[in-house]
Order: sequence, then structure tokens, then C-alpha cells
Amino acid sequence: MIKQINQLTQQFLAHRPAFFALIRPIEAYLMQQQIAKLKQPILDFGCGDGFFAKQVIGQQKLAVGLDIKTSRAKQAQAQQVYQKIVFYEGNKIPFKTNYFGGVIANSVLEHLPQLTTNLQEIHRVLKPSGLFLTTVMTNRWEQYLLGKKFFGQWYADYLRKKQVHENLLSWRQWQKQFAKAGFKVIKKTGYLSPTTSAWLDLMHYFSWPSLVSYQVFKKWVVWPSWYRWLPVTKLINHLNQQSFTPLSQAAAVFFVLKKN
Repeated sequence: MIKQINQLTQQFLAHRPAFFALIRPIEAYLMQQQIAKLKQPILDFGCGDGFFAKQVIGQQKLAVGLDIKTSRAKQAQAQQVYQKIVFYEGNKIPFKTNYFGGVIANSVLEHLPQLTTNLQEIHRVLKPSGLFLTTVMTNRWEQYLLGKKFFGQWYADYLRKKQVHENLLSWRQWQKQFAKAGFKVIKKTGYLSPTTSAWLDLMHYFSWPSLVSYQVFKKWVVWPSWYRWLPVTKLINHLNQQSFTPLSQAAAVFFVLKKN
């Protein structure tokens, strides 16, 4: 496990802002352990630019990457992760009932203003007994923010708006939402411990060079091997090993769901 997560960490450090390496490798690892159980065709709900999915599935191709028009989904074609990119309006998924054998959604559901509708839609397009793999942020995230310790609730409110967090629920509330939509929880894993969450918050501000790089060169990282010359990798690997935590303390949870 540690070796796999460390390898994923190197991929994210080489190609994405540094703070991604404190959360995405864990999520990619968790999905890798379950992805083979999904039947084809597979939908990536909220696919973004496709980089995350590529780390999960390697050289395979998912059937469909789905996202809203204002997302970075157009860039996913360059990643060659999907057979097809589809845009939707944030409500009805443009596929027939019982179409997909499996669905994945990484750190998407907490951003949806119409959560209930979207969960019902995912349930509708998923085949009977199909699996839905998803990661979600919980209400613990704002409690662990390092900035909140210095600036109080103002900072938490500011970051919620900036990160567009519409749904920061407890893991039990997430479970109820899934059950209401017709899913059965098969597995759940807590990650992002209090310590890792605080570091993740801090690392956002150390990742500003990537923002500049993206604006100038349209690349998050211009020099992919930069992390090898700094002690950042050792620190992040250490923090990632501490990321897994009991559900009651987790700022994020990975769910394996089955359509009833």
C-alpha cells in the first residue's frame, strides 16, 4: 500500500499543484483497489481534465467522462482517458436508464447545489447491482483548517465559498443521502486526519507557483522533477501514511455503493 501511494504521490507532484499530493494519491489508491469490480461501460461523473482517472486506470479507457461546460473536461481529450466526453447542465444525465455498469466520482458531490437530483440520476443510469465509487468531504474539513485556528469562523466561511463546498455533511449524513437515493453502502474508509487536513490547508498557499505556471504556460508544473530536489516528498509521504483515520475523525470518506 505505502509503495503504491508513494508512486501516485510522485505523479501528482510532477504534474499538479503540490497540495493535490496530500489528498489525490490516497483517493486514487482507494479507487484502484475497487475499479476492477466495476462492469463496463464506466462513467466518470465530474471528470474534470481526466488526470485523476488516468492515475486510477492506467492505460485503459473509460467509456464516458461527464462534466459541466465550464469545467476543464475539454482538456480530458488530450489525456486519452475516455472514449467520449459529454457535457450536461448539472441535472439530468443524458443517458438512458440502466446504461452504465459502474460509476466513479472523485471529490464532486460536495460541490453540487442539487445533490439529491444528481444522486437520483446516477442511480438511474447505473445498471442493477452496479457499483458507484465516490469520495466526499465531510463537515470535519472546516473544523481542522489551520487558517481557522488563527482567523476563526471567518476563514472557514471564506474557504467554503472559494472551494464551492455546497454539501459538507457528516459521514452518517452522507450515508443517509446515498440510502435515500437507493444505494446500499458496501464499504467506507475515512481519510484526511486532523493533522493531514491542517497541512493540506497550508499547502494550498505554497502551491502558488503552479497557479502562475498555469496562467503563463498552460501547465501546472513546468519542471516535473522539481520535487526531487526538495524535502517536500518525504514530508508528504509521511503525512499520507497518517491520512487514514476513523470515520468519526475523517475530513473525507471513500464510499463503495451498490445500486439496490
